[in-house]
Amino acid sequence: MIKLITKADQFGAVYRPTFNSKDAYQTFFGGLITITLYSLCISYMIYMFIQWGTHQILPRSSLSEEVKENLYMEFDYDLVQIKLSNDVDPFSKVNNILVPQFYVLTNQVKSDPVVVFPNADGWVVPKNYKFKLSPTENLDAQLQFIACSSEYIIEGMTCASDQEISDFFNSKTTISVVIQVTKFNVKTEEFYRIPKKLEFIIQKEQTIFNKYSVKTSYAQIDNGVVFPENNQYQFISDYTLATQSLQLNTQQQIYKKSIYAQFTFSLDNIQQINYITYAHLDEVLASIGSIWSIILILSYCAVLFNEFNQSEYLYRKIISFYYPQFRFLQIRQNFVGKITKVTGYGQSYDPIEFTKYYEKLKQDAAQKMKVKNILYEISRIQFILQSIQERNLIVNSHNVGIKLKLLDKDSSEFPNILPHENQLNDNDFMLLSKQKLNTKTDPGKNKFYQLNVMNHARIETTQINTSQDKFTLIT
Repeated sequence: MIKLITKADQFGAVYRPTFNSKDAYQTFFGGLITITLYSLCISYMIYMFIQWGTHQILPRSSLSEEVKENLYMEFDYDLVQIKLSNDVDPFSKVNNILVPQFYVLTNQVKSDPVVVFPNADGWVVPKNYKFKLSPTENLDAQLQFIACSSEYIIEGMTCASDQEISDFFNSKTTISVVIQVTKFNVKTEEFYRIPKKLEFIIQKEQTIFNKYSVKTSYAQIDNGVVFPENNQYQFISDYTLATQSLQLNTQQQIYKKSIYAQFTFSLDNIQQINYITYAHLDEVLASIGSIWSIILILSYCAVLFNEFNQSEYLYRKIISFYYPQFRFLQIRQNFVGKITKVTGYGQSYDPIEFTKYYEKLKQDAAQKMKVKNILYEISRIQFILQSIQERNLIVNSHNVGIKLKLLDKDSSEFPNILPHENQLNDNDFMLLSKQKLNTKTDPGKNKFYQLNVMNHARIETTQINTSQDKFTLIT
């Protein structure tokens, strides 16, 4: 059970060999690329979050139109405003010229008229009405400007004289009709109103008939941060106009009264449907991630550069283990890694010939780096030791080790006793490891050592600084 639980551990630490006391082979070029790319990524991420937070990322929107049989519209603002531009106020209670009468139409049946006088700014603004469209009931609104007559005026009103009426119509009079339509600002997520204005000229012998078909819009707005959050709105977004002019006497025969202007407002049965979806957090993160992926593809160049330098570094290290003079050569390469110049020991070497020789050494070094070759060479060393020493001596090596001075009581009890030359000590810890300092050893009587030892003292005095142990790409 303990072994089974142990195998289930997904957080085990992995041993990794190091390069000069570092976990990975790293270069200035790779660090510069890393800082640049991650700075770009973080900057873009901040930029995207700012864009998202300030609604600079435009939402997805789908727009369509549908024919509706049932529509109902109420509003808490002044939808329609009408004004006449003339030096004479035709709507005054005293010496009145035109009577503004407002009707609510229920299935085309008019309600009792309501006289609507202008406000302080001169605008005639109908109040208290709503629109409805259904198979059983329609609610519309209508405003008429009729000639003043005793049967249409209310208490306190008097009609103007014929001369005043004639003077009024002889001067140019413009009727301005303003309808407030509603729009949606996708950046601020707010509704705002736009006044759409039309102008007509009123004339004494003509009647203007305008029918406004008010168009409504239905908007479903999803502005959730993570999950959908749908908000539904219905508002008046536009209108269409049908206009007609008749001779006043013809109109008088039809309606039995003098109507100079008539404005009818009703609902259009075609409704605009708009679905607006703002970017959610996951979409912003997906956008950031896609850009990150594109930017980080460039990091592959740094990876290739580091892999090349890492391989060259290891190859040259291994080659220098077997050929110590190799580390004192200066090798220049261009940006694609081609050897262009080789110098050392006071002379230059043919780069083409050196490249051929160097490639052969790199192939041998690559074989040395393979794990199976390392294990194979260790097995050969074992067999060589067995050919030199007896089996029992090799088996006994498992019991041999260096004593810790801290725990070695014998050295403190017998300080005058010198250690035997074959006794292991702290200096043996790094005996076969690559030494940081050049040490001079006595060749002794070993012919192999005398024949192959490198005279490092001579090498150091001829040319090269032995501290130059790192490979650098010189372009």
